[in-house]
Amino acid sequence: MLRIVIDTNIWIRALLGGKVTLPVLRAWQTGKFQVVVSQPLLDELDKVWQRPRLKNRINAEHAVILLEQLNWRGIMVEPTTIPPRCRDPKDHPD
Repeated sequence: MLRIVIDTNIWIRALLGGKVTLPVLRAWQTGKFQVVVSQPLLDELDKVWQRPRLKNRINAEHAVILLEQLNWRGIMVEPTTIPPRCRDPKDHPD
């Protein structure tokens, strides 16, 4: 089965009801592929959906369920290295 890493931005867009990203979420939920996650990715997703400009637009229950599903069904990996530079400094784990 195909294993993929999905960026936090894609998960956020799915939580916002994005027409392009919702099918990705549904395909994963129906077993079309497996999602690979790491604790830094899950932490970032949890932090980002709660930002003031998003929190009022995202259903908190859906966000919590998504995080639970990723913890339960995602293939957890431990990153061995972190790239020294990213274009967006907010992409660096704390």
